[in-house]
Amino acid sequence: MDIDYAIRKDEPHKITDTSTPEEILLYERWEKSNRLSMMYIKTKISAGIRGSIEQHENVRELLKAIDEQFVTSDKTLASTLIMKFTSLKLTAIRSVREHIMEMRDIVAQLKKLEVEMSESFLVHFILNTLPPQYGPFKISYNTHKDKWSINELMTMCVQEEGRLMMEQGESVMLVTQRKGKKGKSQASQKGKQQISPKSDIKKDEKCFFCKKKGHVKKKCLKFQNWLEKKGNPTSFVCYESNMVNVNTNTWWIDSGSTIHISNSLQGMQNLRKPVTSEQFILSGNKMGSHVEAIGTCYLTLYGGFILELQKTFYVLSFSRNLNSISRLVPFGYSFHFSETSFSLIYKSECVGNGILSDGLYCIFLQNDNAHNSLHVQTGIKRCVVKEDSSTLWHRRLGHISIDRIKRLVNDGVLSTLDFIDFETCVDCIKGKQTNKSKRDATRSSTILEIIHTDICSLDIDSHGQKYFISFIDDFSRYMYLYILHNKNEALDAFKVFKAEVEKQYGKQIKIVSSNRGGEYYGRYLEDGQSPGPFAKSLQEHGIVAQYTMPGSPDQNGVAERRNRTLLDMVRSMLSSSKLPKFLWTEALKTTVYILNRVPTKVVPKTPFELLKGWKPSLRHMRVWGCSSEVRIYNPQEKKPDPRTISGYFIGYAEKSKGYRFYCPSHNIKIVESRNAKFLEYDLVSGSDQFRNIVSDIDHTEFQPSTSSDRLFIVHNTPQVQTGVERTIDEVQPVIEVPQVVDNIPVDQVDQELPNTSEQQVEPHTSSEDIGATLRRSARTKRSAIPSDYVVYLQESDYNIGAKNDPESFSQAMSCK
Repeated sequence: MDIDYAIRKDEPHKITDTSTPEEILLYERWEKSNRLSMMYIKTKISAGIRGSIEQHENVRELLKAIDEQFVTSDKTLASTLIMKFTSLKLTAIRSVREHIMEMRDIVAQLKKLEVEMSESFLVHFILNTLPPQYGPFKISYNTHKDKWSINELMTMCVQEEGRLMMEQGESVMLVTQRKGKKGKSQASQKGKQQISPKSDIKKDEKCFFCKKKGHVKKKCLKFQNWLEKKGNPTSFVCYESNMVNVNTNTWWIDSGSTIHISNSLQGMQNLRKPVTSEQFILSGNKMGSHVEAIGTCYLTLYGGFILELQKTFYVLSFSRNLNSISRLVPFGYSFHFSETSFSLIYKSECVGNGILSDGLYCIFLQNDNAHNSLHVQTGIKRCVVKEDSSTLWHRRLGHISIDRIKRLVNDGVLSTLDFIDFETCVDCIKGKQTNKSKRDATRSSTILEIIHTDICSLDIDSHGQKYFISFIDDFSRYMYLYILHNKNEALDAFKVFKAEVEKQYGKQIKIVSSNRGGEYYGRYLEDGQSPGPFAKSLQEHGIVAQYTMPGSPDQNGVAERRNRTLLDMVRSMLSSSKLPKFLWTEALKTTVYILNRVPTKVVPKTPFELLKGWKPSLRHMRVWGCSSEVRIYNPQEKKPDPRTISGYFIGYAEKSKGYRFYCPSHNIKIVESRNAKFLEYDLVSGSDQFRNIVSDIDHTEFQPSTSSDRLFIVHNTPQVQTGVERTIDEVQPVIEVPQVVDNIPVDQVDQELPNTSEQQVEPHTSSEDIGATLRRSARTKRSAIPSDYVVYLQESDYNIGAKNDPESFSQAMSCK
């Protein structure tokens, strides 16, 4: 319900006969909000001022009338704040931090009233408000060259406050009040009483009241009867103890605490951050303490029993570790207290005990001698260094592991150490913490239950397609891949993938696992996720999104590992074929085609068989990048034209039964065909001599050959026609390379072949042709040989000879 709508929006026009339904709905909304706001405000106004406020029908007018009742003067408020500011003094009731924060708050309010104070003045003024105990602290600041800021002053004051509290020691204040007949206290009649320390009373001393021997005055029956007649005194004792040398590893039994409290993280397990309601705890003086963490403590008692303290609060500001009785009783524990000791009972057995020390009961822990040395001191003393402490040597040796320290002890480098006191080192955790390894995840039981996706780039400078997105089925590991120009196309690719697989296999996608990239996740704000288009699309279709934690790509390990495999295979294929790098997309698609048809480690069958239901065929597989002679469909092909063109195999047709080839000499660079001859052996056997191919066009510069081999040329027999002169283009020579015949030299073969160029051809004449007029066609003549086909007559240009030419097909296939 938008209850404050009437406060934010103006009153619309009232409803009339000509009002539209939209206007009627808008006015009813405003009128309902106005009525509820008026009702709520009137219930919160005190009865003392409710009659002084005029009645209004509009909530805005009501708020304005209330503001007029509490109009204040800025000058008066400034004067009041200045008087309060100058009269503030630090007292023992509150801490120095609260004192400084209150003064800063007053300064901030004065600044809004255009009364500004410099930071230097505020620092000096705060120092003057401190009590005399801070005298050395003030002298230290005055002798200091640098000036402090407010935050630095607060930090120093808090540290000085802690030092003064440690030096206070222990104080006891006793007030005795005795009710007499006239109602006057004994303290007012006889003055203040002081309690002096008493020595041990001997048994032979006599009572000071009845003058008899064998007992003391406080146990005298006559003295007690006299006190009953006169009235019993009432004593109020306030005891304050600031223990300086309290061992942090000691635990104290507290019947007033409702939670377990620890001032150290050592020994705590299952740590977690406190929720909002657990971030602060209140002490008896209503002072709040910040809770850093919450966990479980395991205390090994003196008898070996392990006491589990669940939901223990880690509070750094506490000087003692507290065991709450009320938290242990529900788990079957009970306590038996005496004058100087207590016993902890669990299931009718005594599992622990402790002693009374400094007014509190301390529980005995295993290998803990703290209860023998607990005492109160008014000064700070240096503790005795325990040279055989493993914790001490752990710190001396730069926080090395405990195993390495034990090796030093075994080798005799260090003397025998006490490893019992070695506990969890928080500093080691802060300095050596590593990421947790990913555990084996639960595999899906059917296809399309979990889809792993990721976007990757090959880092190639290109103005075209730069990225590819993969979708991997968790059950079968079958992979779909789409090429992208930018990452914003991820949603379009997912829609195509989703429509295809759900239509083909009759199942719905349930879970999509991805990283926290902006194309998948959206944006992360303080309030949580601000979903992007991809995340919103998943929500609309009821698909659960699973994201990795920041800096944990291993949680999306299926897609990340597949990307690594793809790129490794693409690099190997490009390196083997020496094809241009802009064909990386074709190599990538071929890699996906192959991986879907070969087995993996995690699935028993091939992904193709698990998804499709039948085994794949690999008989049509070819070496990527191998030379090929491709026959393409050309409706204008002439009989003298070659039947194939040279190209290189670069993949398999996606939606047809055929292959894809890269033909750099053709006008269409990439073609598809099912008729081709693959020269795989050439690439496998001579990959080192395989030439690099220029990406744009193949331009080969031919240089004159210095070979002495001669090329045998057989010319066509010219046909002589009467009255017609044949042009040079009409009579084209045919180059024939002689083959090696039984190791006969080329020159000998040249001599044995007939010289057809020297044969005399008699012209054929006819009496009918002489007198007849020749008919010529009006159509434009086209050469039978394409314009891009050039015949070279010089043998030296090609360095071709009959010496190494094969004679048969087997020789041609076996030659290199």
